[in-house]
Amino acid sequence: MYASEREIELICFFLYNINILSRPNVSYIIIIFFFLSLLHSSANCQCACSEQFNLPMPMNRLLKAVKKYGVPQEVKGLESQETLTVISDTLTYMENISDHFDDLSVVDLLTSSCKNLDKRCSFWAGIGECNKPGNEYMRLHCAPACQECNLMDIQTRCPSLGVDGNIMPHALVPGGLNTMFERIVLNVPTEDNMVDYTVNILSRPGESNVNIKEESFFRDFAQPPWLITLDNFLTDKEANDLIELGNNHGYEVVPFEQVEQTDMLTNMLGIEVNSVTSQQCTGKISWCTYGDDCRTDTLIEKIRDRISKVTGIPVVNSEHLEIVKYEVGDYYRKHNDYILSQQGGRAGSRVLSFFVYLSDDDDDDGGGNLNFPTLKKKIRPKKGTAVLWPTVRNSNPTDVDLRTDYEIEDVKHGTVYSVATWLHLHEYDFGCT
Repeated sequence: MYASEREIELICFFLYNINILSRPNVSYIIIIFFFLSLLHSSANCQCACSEQFNLPMPMNRLLKAVKKYGVPQEVKGLESQETLTVISDTLTYMENISDHFDDLSVVDLLTSSCKNLDKRCSFWAGIGECNKPGNEYMRLHCAPACQECNLMDIQTRCPSLGVDGNIMPHALVPGGLNTMFERIVLNVPTEDNMVDYTVNILSRPGESNVNIKEESFFRDFAQPPWLITLDNFLTDKEANDLIELGNNHGYEVVPFEQVEQTDMLTNMLGIEVNSVTSQQCTGKISWCTYGDDCRTDTLIEKIRDRISKVTGIPVVNSEHLEIVKYEVGDYYRKHNDYILSQQGGRAGSRVLSFFVYLSDDDDDDGGGNLNFPTLKKKIRPKKGTAVLWPTVRNSNPTDVDLRTDYEIEDVKHGTVYSVATWLHLHEYDFGCT
């Protein structure tokens, strides 16, 4: 019987709290010797563990050897045996990596990028996280522990779907965008996990003065795009809990400090229209991913499920939620959420933006407004209010609609919190975008 690291911590805590050294009697001396024997047996566990867990080498040698393949791995708790087994299997896999590739010319390149990037990789692999569908974090950040170094090759990990995306079903078909918004306007879902929200239409296509009957580029631009809000999409408690979740997981500076801002037409036509270097976005983001367990938080899953029920687009098509904190002076300059390079990729284009305010504008104009210049629509921060708009055209959900360019105006007073996600044409895979 051996004392685990946690048991040793409890022993020390117990000794400290009973103040044993100030009470010298035989009973306490016996207790001290008992605990010391446990500590001694724990110190000898390096060799014993290798025998107990049927490992090829002592635990300390395993832990030292696996450092070659990334971050040192953590072994503790009730899953220690499973974790050590994963580490042992990782070493076997990595030392014989060439056996897993037909093209030996790529072995060195792939293995140089195949690293465990988190100290918990072996622990996660031991409890089955590698095999969970949709857990993209593991395949990229824990490839040695998952024995999936082949996925370091983006062509293997993310085979192209082609522009028409005929391998996987589209979340939206031509004409489906208008159908989806019409349903949202007319029908508030009543299933579990839904709230009694109110839909407000700020912009919508209309039939007046439109003589073009067939869905087409010309019909799309003869009518305004959709822009709606959903008041009370989140309860006050949910909004507050999301802010707290962001605080707990920490915020990072938005990673596009200086960018060359070029008009979208430049990318589409290949003609430089208006290119300037500027600070595009400030503020801080709490990335809600698998790495810090935020992605699997009950509230996060609840909100992603609610978004799916409203839009009718599967949860797996949406990106991770991003909790954003804008303080005085922060902003996000005009841009479009559509990303041209994703067209034809495995996840396909972003087709919808889903944005929710987590705080109110307590002043008459404290800033932080969501502004759509082309549509001449501006939305002030209001806790729990969601804003939904398309990034693509109704007749072709793979093509950008530039009319839904938007900005977050400068925050003048207080702090503005929001959460956002983007829905894709196909199943979204973090490792392929």
